Amino acid sequence: MKDETGAYNRYYGRLRDGSMKIRGVAARRSDTPEYIRRMQLETFDVLARAEKVKELLALKDELIKIYFHYKDRLKGGG
Repeated sequence: MKDETGAYNRYYGRLRDGSMKIRGVAARRSDTPEYIRRMQLETFDVLARAEKVKELLALKDELIKIYFHYKDRLKGGG
């Protein structure tokens, strides 16, 4: 890219039909552990519910809860 940051090939976003377009993130890689894939896909499912920024901000607590759920289970071996 002209700004020397490289290609924009890692992103996710919600489409108008409510589905998510996900590219280049860990959940899409074949070498990502299933535990990490599940956590990231669960997070994307929550993010997909937001149609506007205000709705996205309202999901913060739920997203944090998902993070800590997986983080705490990881300590115990999943």
